[in-house]
Amino acid sequence: MNRIRFSSWAQTAVGQAIDATDGPGRLPAAKFTPGLSLVDPTGDLTPLTVPAPMAMLGPEGVADLDSSRAVVRTDPSAGAADVEDNYLASVDLRPVELPWMFTPAKPNAGRLRPWIVLVVVEVAASRVTPGDPVPTLSVGADQLPDLFDSWGWAHVQRADNTADQVARLMCPRRLRESTRYLACIVPAFTYSAATESYSPAWQIGQPEPVNLPIYYSWEFGTGLRGDFEYLVRRLGPAPKEQLTNLGTVFVDVHQPWGADIALSGAPAPAPYPVPGALGQLDLDGPPKADLPDAVTADFVARITDQCNAAAGLLDQQGGGDPIAVAPPIYGGRHAVVDRIEPGGGQPVAWVHELNASVPTRIAAGIGAEYIRAQQESLMARAWEQVGAIREANRRRALGQLAEGVTAALHFKHVATLGAGEAVSFAAPTASRIRPWGPSGPPLATGIEVSVMPTAAASTTFARMVRPGGPIARGAAVHSHAIIERAVSGNIAVPAARPVPSFTVADAAPAAPAIAAGAVAKAAVTAQRSAAAVSDLVRLQAISDIAQLSGLRAVAEALTANLAESGVDVATMRIGDITQLRAAVVPQLATVTAGVAGAHAQLTRPTAAGTAVTDIGLQLNAEDLRGNIIAALAAGDRIVRAVAAQISVPERLGDAMSLTRVMDHPTFPAPMALALRDFAPNWFLPGIADFPAESVTLLAVNNVFVESFLVGLAHEFNRELLWREYPTDLRGTPFRRFWPTAGGEPDIDEIHTWTGPLGNHLALGENSIAVLLVRGTVVRRFPSMVVAAAPAVAAVAGAQPVADQDPASWRAPLFALPIDEQTMVYAFEVPPDELRALPSQEDGGWFFAFQENSTRIRFGFDLGDDGDGGRNDEPDPPFTTWDDLTWSRILSAHPDGARSFARADAVFAPPQHPGDRAWNVDATDVARITLQKPFRVLVHASELVGR
Repeated sequence: MNRIRFSSWAQTAVGQAIDATDGPGRLPAAKFTPGLSLVDPTGDLTPLTVPAPMAMLGPEGVADLDSSRAVVRTDPSAGAADVEDNYLASVDLRPVELPWMFTPAKPNAGRLRPWIVLVVVEVAASRVTPGDPVPTLSVGADQLPDLFDSWGWAHVQRADNTADQVARLMCPRRLRESTRYLACIVPAFTYSAATESYSPAWQIGQPEPVNLPIYYSWEFGTGLRGDFEYLVRRLGPAPKEQLTNLGTVFVDVHQPWGADIALSGAPAPAPYPVPGALGQLDLDGPPKADLPDAVTADFVARITDQCNAAAGLLDQQGGGDPIAVAPPIYGGRHAVVDRIEPGGGQPVAWVHELNASVPTRIAAGIGAEYIRAQQESLMARAWEQVGAIREANRRRALGQLAEGVTAALHFKHVATLGAGEAVSFAAPTASRIRPWGPSGPPLATGIEVSVMPTAAASTTFARMVRPGGPIARGAAVHSHAIIERAVSGNIAVPAARPVPSFTVADAAPAAPAIAAGAVAKAAVTAQRSAAAVSDLVRLQAISDIAQLSGLRAVAEALTANLAESGVDVATMRIGDITQLRAAVVPQLATVTAGVAGAHAQLTRPTAAGTAVTDIGLQLNAEDLRGNIIAALAAGDRIVRAVAAQISVPERLGDAMSLTRVMDHPTFPAPMALALRDFAPNWFLPGIADFPAESVTLLAVNNVFVESFLVGLAHEFNRELLWREYPTDLRGTPFRRFWPTAGGEPDIDEIHTWTGPLGNHLALGENSIAVLLVRGTVVRRFPSMVVAAAPAVAAVAGAQPVADQDPASWRAPLFALPIDEQTMVYAFEVPPDELRALPSQEDGGWFFAFQENSTRIRFGFDLGDDGDGGRNDEPDPPFTTWDDLTWSRILSAHPDGARSFARADAVFAPPQHPGDRAWNVDATDVARITLQKPFRVLVHASELVGR
């Protein structure tokens, strides 16, 4: 808390010029004598004498206060109930001079009575009469403080920023518990015109009622006795005899199925203990069923048979009626099992444990029942999350349709084509389809380097030789047959022009011929480079297609010769003429030699079927047909086109697919809150019988929690399927149970679980301690801060003390209200460490309870009122002013019998008073009565020890 500064009063310059000085009793009317001086042109001062003092406006001239501007804050707030009875009621005002603005005196030894005071009266003992301009309060003097003491109960709270400064009025009345009060701002003086003086507005002990104008008022009520400190100190460990059934529900399993016979050997009733999510921390574990083993065995056998019946597709069982409905196998879809293996021989162990045990099956059933009760709201939120998935599935469905139509068209119209027909059919797209694989050359290149003339594969040639066309009119000539024969080398093709052999003369030309020779040489070089580039591209294509056609020896020989040209293979395959020419020209002779060597590897065909010649390749027509038909198939083109339109997270499957995207909605809400509200007796069974003002440690039942979460997922997935939500029934929509900070999931996806139940939660049972607190302090201070503080090493024989470094303290993982007076606080501390008694080696842990408040409040600690009541507690040693109690302050003055504290009381100061003193001024009264947020440190073993 920042340092707070106070002053005893505030007056304007006019107020400080009042002639009279404050003191007990009657005060004269406020007057002051101004000092005046005249300044002549030469600068000389001439004092003037005022013949008589000037009168000032007093309290009698005030008709009302503009409360909307004057009143800043009240404590308690208007309408508050259950207010602590040890605090002083107060009201903050602006401007800061307001409480002393009409006081008819100036300060006396640091004390100045305000012209208005705050009174707090019992509603039942007072009457408010409406009036104009303000209402009137009628009350007995026994309900009012002594006005001679009013100087101590008004002060100014200073701040660096003037706009934040306030004046404060306090009422020194000791409030009673469970009482309604009316707080009023009333005048403190009454004016007598006859004597031109002011008297206190009332006298203590006067028999007649007091009638006072009310400038501002509000009501509030007190609760049962106790402030934060007092209520925390009332907490204690719960009696062990009252914890017997905490955390356990006893279920009668005598006859689980109403229409069936009772379980074998089961008494009537047959109570079976079923632990809830939280329960008693017992070293022996949860209560055991006091039933014969035959009862459990019969239940397991029956539930196993009934759950497994569904796997037989509802066949007749024993000649009886067919089974219409079977009990669900919770988690069966997640584990991909449709039956419970007898004897626990389940591939996924937890499935058998969950479905064949009474406690876990009940926990899963509670989760399923919650889904059924909340299905509409849950589905509404689920549909909000599926928009993108539905659009993705729509596009994938269109892709599946396109894939099916394309496959049918391909099968009917393309797969039936012959070799020549396939070449003609593919001719328009020859530059795009790649019969020799995605990385191979296109069909156009294959046709170009084959022994077949390129024009034979064109649509123009097909039109010319079509039946009835210009060439084949009246003759049985078909382009398809010509193409098939030509590509196989069965039609003779004229020999290509031989590659010219170029040489460079060594003799120097005659002088007149130099210019003409340079031009000719440039032309020859350009021609040679163009021819070399063309041959490089063609020969490399022949090599590649030969390799892809199985002619490895020829391909490797061509590749070796082309390598001698010095041109990169990748550059030749790209076929960029400009890039190739730039590479060829600097080494034209080398390139020419390499091209010539490659040509030498190719021979003139001597018979049909020679595979590779200097004319080109002879292709196998049937293989070419198959390659073209395969290349014209859709393949994964549709899949890739759809995948380019949508983005599918990796967890939802392969992005390169046309199957439906299966997902499940995600609900980040902690389901502990849902269980607490939906089935409170299963969240913490037996809490209704837990005693008030008590504390204990609770155990976390991870088996129940996991079973409950599986039941939620199982039933909600069924609901999703019923509502046609795109799901595979294996999702885990609810992964959080505890309301921990950060929102991290408590479990992994259920379909990934292995091992027994209880081992899949992030918070293990032995690493988390849950503190249960039930008491008035929870209801009165619901925002109190609770922490676990480690003890520091104690000296031998000394009591352990808490580590004062807050960095070592453990904040709760979560704080969860159970009802208005019960809270649970979870700490990541092993329970046994909290229950252990302190030792010299290990001081253990403390629980810190701290008031969470930034309110500026004033009052005294509770103490022994002397009435012998059960709520009285002895006064602590009077060490500092923080130990000042109501009993001390009331007993220090006779007025304490009326339950009013006195600022002028005289009593011995504490052992360490510091720079504060009582009965000095309002500043010290404020500093002493200021109540700081309180912190109580209690050793954990005192509250939850063994």
